[in-house]
Amino acid sequence: TGSEWLVDRIEPEKLTDMGEDYNYGANLPPGSGGIQLLCFQAVSAGTTTLRLIYRQPWEADATPIPFAPPDFEITIVINE
Repeated sequence: TGSEWLVDRIEPEKLTDMGEDYNYGANLPPGSGGIQLLCFQAVSAGTTTLRLIYRQPWEADATPIPFAPPDFEITIVINE
């Protein structure tokens, strides 16, 4: 389906998006699931919110696909 988790909201003063990796697994047919690894690095101490959305990257502003997981939002506390 091409859908993946995308960063929708990040506070660059607190977190840096270090990129992602995707493991499709061995011998799986096209369209099969996999494991998406998103990496972030803390920049400064404080509290911030990271929001992820599940969309096709070329349609990030589109309405969520049917039966998609809900958007994911997490509060992160960064200690010094």
